[in-house]
Amino acid sequence: MKKRYVITSFDSVVYINAGTDAELMCRSDHDFLPESIVIPERITPYFLITSFVIGKTSQFVGNCIHTDVFSSKHKPKKFLFSPAKAHQKMTLRVTNPTPHPVRFHASVIGRVI
Repeated sequence: MKKRYVITSFDSVVYINAGTDAELMCRSDHDFLPESIVIPERITPYFLITSFVIGKTSQFVGNCIHTDVFSSKHKPKKFLFSPAKAHQKMTLRVTNPTPHPVRFHASVIGRVI
């Protein structure tokens, strides 16, 4: 049986100012198991991920993660994230530590369950 994948996007819609945090939310139309986060290579130098939460469960422990880890220039790395139910809120919190305002967008890719 062929695996089906779903892509759900986070988009800041506006520019995230220098030195500020932004909380972005999305919901999938399907129950799925998130496997990776993909961020366009051109914006990875500008952001740190401070948290990723599925429902009420935090997916990262400890400090922030530089977005280079999730760059689209690399093959997507697979992570063991918690399953997400259809329409369950996923929240990605990012920080822009640079002196420039930048628009953020990313995608969560996972297998339909």
